This record gives sequence, C-alpha cells and structure tokens, in this order.
Amino acid sequence: MRWIILIIILIPKAYATLVGGKPDDIVDIRKYLPDVVHDIRYFSKNNFIGEEIRGYISPKCLLQDHVAKDLASVQEDLKGLNLELIIYDCYRPQAAVNHFVQWAKNINDIKMKHIFYPSVPKTELFSRGYIASKSGHSKGNTIDLGIMVKGSDFHAIKNLPLGPCKTPLSENAIRAGLIEMGTHYDCFDELSHTDNNSISDEAKYNRGTLVKIMKKNNFKNYSREWWHFSHRQNNYPTTYHEFFVE
Repeated sequence: MRWIILIIILIPKAYATLVGGKPDDIVDIRKYLPDVVHDIRYFSKNNFIGEEIRGYISPKCLLQDHVAKDLASVQEDLKGLNLELIIYDCYRPQAAVNHFVQWAKNINDIKMKHIFYPSVPKTELFSRGYIASKSGHSKGNTIDLGIMVKGSDFHAIKNLPLGPCKTPLSENAIRAGLIEMGTHYDCFDELSHTDNNSISDEAKYNRGTLVKIMKKNNFKNYSREWWHFSHRQNNYPTTYHEFFVE
C-alpha cells in the first residue's frame, strides 16, 4: 500500500492580530503631554453610532512612544500660534473597529445620520472610505485631532450639543474656543476632504495650518478626513492590536 503525504503550506495573511496585553512601547499620551485636552468620542455616545463603542473602558489616548513624543512637539509648535490640540481618538482596539463594521451593515440604524452623514447613503460608507474593516488606529500610530484656542473652556466644549456636521461652528462653540475647520469631527462627507475647495477661506487656512505643523513633526494626513493623521514611522505595520483602552 502506498502512503501519500500531504504537505500544507500556510501562507500568512496580509495582517496579523495581536491577542494579549498592551506592548510596552504603546503609552499614554500624558507621558509627554500631561495637560493635553481629550474628547474621546467613542468612550461616549457623542459619535456617529450614538452609543459607547466596544473596547473603550477609559477615555485615554494611547500611542506608540515615538508618536506620542512627536505629538508633544506639535503641541509646542501650536503654542506659538496661541493654539493647542484637542484629541478625539488615538489607539482603537479591533473590537471597536468590528463594532463599526457591524453597525454599518445594519442599514436600518440611521439615528445619527442627520448629524454625521446627512448627504451620504449609509450603504456607501465603506466604498467612500469612511469606514473599513481594519484601521491604522489599531496599530497605535494614528490619531484623530483638531485645534482650539489655547486655554479654551473645555468644559463648555464638552457640553456643546451635537448638530449637523456640515454647519459652521455656533457662536457658543466659537466662544468656548473651537476653531472653524469646515466641518465637525467625524463628518462623513466630501466637505471633510482636507483639500475641499467648498469650505470657507478661514477653514482652509486652519486646515492648512494643522497639516503643515503635523507634517513638520512626521505625520501624514488622510486626504478624506482633515482630522486623521498617521505617523510616518510605524513599529507595527502589519499588526492590528486587540487590547482594550483602559
């Protein structure tokens, strides 16, 4: 009797998933920026889904160490313009990304559409690049942020009511210290594309200022979202982490 031996070669996927604890080189941003302002939207209900997102146990900003360090340099550069950072999201666990994907497939849940994607059909959020099954945030080198006047009233900012994301800032928002950027954060719309020419000259200038300073400090902007930046150096190019934010 002849025996046939089959040799199975396992070809690795284009990405790897780390299951387990947080690597030592992913740190809390407060290591370098102890007073930076956080408005971690996915720890709250103030986001495009309208509920707290899985994987966020604490409203912290975690990033690869060298990324956090360069972000401190960004903050220093902004101070010279009487501005400072406001951080919306940093490291994002794969559980949160999966939450986004699950929500996007439920086409009947559109309770936040009038605020965050008023002009885009929910069925097109994937094809237009606003939601993906894998995110650079899960690598720990990507961040969502904006700018505001240095010394702004953050308590007032946090308590601003959500409104349609394509509308200009309200008087209360301006009084609190926010800067006009052409859209609000997480606005799934062409107006959020960084180089969109339909926004005001003021918003164009402010976007340009943010991109210029971020670029100087080794960050690259995602062209469809003015708030989204990734550091050019990435210690985990093919790894999507799963540990929770806590």
